[in-house]
Amino acid sequence: MYETSNISNNGEFSLSIGHHSVVQKGDVGQNYIYALQLRDNQKSTYVLRRSKNGGNFNTILDLHGSAAGHTQTWSYAGPNNWFIGTKPSGSWAIQIARVNIKTNGGRHTTHYDFPRLAHLDRAGNIPYTGSLVRAEAAVSPDHTKFLLVTVDNNGKGYFTIYNLAAINDALDSVQYNSGAQRYYDIGKISESDVVNKFTIDRLYSGDVNDKSYILHSLQGFDVDNNLNVFISSQKAPIIDSATGRFPAGNTFHKEILVIPANARDDQNQWTNVNLSASGVIDKPGTGRHTEVEGIQAIDANNAYLTVAYHIKKYDSLAGEYKSYTDYSTIYKLSWY
Repeated sequence: MYETSNISNNGEFSLSIGHHSVVQKGDVGQNYIYALQLRDNQKSTYVLRRSKNGGNFNTILDLHGSAAGHTQTWSYAGPNNWFIGTKPSGSWAIQIARVNIKTNGGRHTTHYDFPRLAHLDRAGNIPYTGSLVRAEAAVSPDHTKFLLVTVDNNGKGYFTIYNLAAINDALDSVQYNSGAQRYYDIGKISESDVVNKFTIDRLYSGDVNDKSYILHSLQGFDVDNNLNVFISSQKAPIIDSATGRFPAGNTFHKEILVIPANARDDQNQWTNVNLSASGVIDKPGTGRHTEVEGIQAIDANNAYLTVAYHIKKYDSLAGEYKSYTDYSTIYKLSWY
């Protein structure tokens, strides 16, 4: 695997939301900056936006109950429409909804309120060897391709790229069904609209000591116009509750993995963008520690990266230090 730490920071969009929880996914649009945030112990999903020129963030979508779900998906689907994870199961959302923020924004408590992609373990008709535990989606910068990623309980990753038009047509066909039937079985999408598909057997393990897996954190996913696939990765730092320190072993490796379109099966041709070695997003001397979040691809060597910064905060009621999300931001990064 090719590794680079030659990374430059080409700009920043601050996510000053006023609520101190991690921004899971930031999005830089043509006119707006978006931020997707989990609240209420990760039981609620909020999406906020502000003008790209500045100003305050305002809530445009807040999801609760089965409408919510731990997700890092917030991707443009077409005019006023966005994809987001929904229907929580265990720790993650397992369906992808399309939300019209103009006509169907605001507060929702059920995933039945949206047209949804379901049965995501059938994507691309790839044989599924485990149980689905997580699903994420992304759209290419030119808004023509749709990436669906699912991960099973064995840490295997399943990647399917579709023509976006086919995905939207499928969701249009169920949009006015009754709530429980307002879903489309993704396995029924024509094989002719599957642009690319592949799997990675040992993609993820939460055990940082198990080196047989490629990554030990899965944060964001994206795809560029040339079908290169991106994964951002870093576990949240762990605080020593007695001292308020973040020991070296409790702050984890951060990276971007780029899987080229022409080398899905050849890891020697993949790129590891080593953010730890670069230090480009570090804040030395401030007590802040990073947690890499969602990624928004630009091209094979450029992306927007959402990063959360954690600091210590003393909880006088509990009599201990806790890790506290100080703020989140979006960087525009390039690597060579």
